[in-house]
Amino acid sequence: MLESMVADAAEALDADELVAELKRVTDLGPPGQRARDVANMELAKLLETRGGYANASDAAYSFNNGGDMSYHSTMVREGARLADLGGDVGQALVWYRKFLDLFVAADPEFSDLLESMRARVAELETQLAEH
Repeated sequence: MLESMVADAAEALDADELVAELKRVTDLGPPGQRARDVANMELAKLLETRGGYANASDAAYSFNNGGDMSYHSTMVREGARLADLGGDVGQALVWYRKFLDLFVAADPEFSDLLESMRARVAELETQLAEH
């Protein structure tokens, strides 16, 4: 994973190849769920920088989304954003709503973020209703 991240940051010639290999290995499921969660989010970032929004969303979705989600809020937020960019309206709505549920009693410093998410949810709901 680190090799892929360093190659990406350095814009190395083999960065695409290393990211593809990271995706292959991540799909196998490295040992330890926490390691897999982190690897999938890093993979999602690398795929996103290459314009692979659908693949990035799939990688983000691969995290352990059962149980207590309060420690996964960043993953949920990024998953929503990537699903939205990838055109997966249904999954984006699921994750945006999950994030909003996690932050139902958020500190005021999150007001702008939450308001923009609520607005995006409304836009996506309208988009779904029109189709």
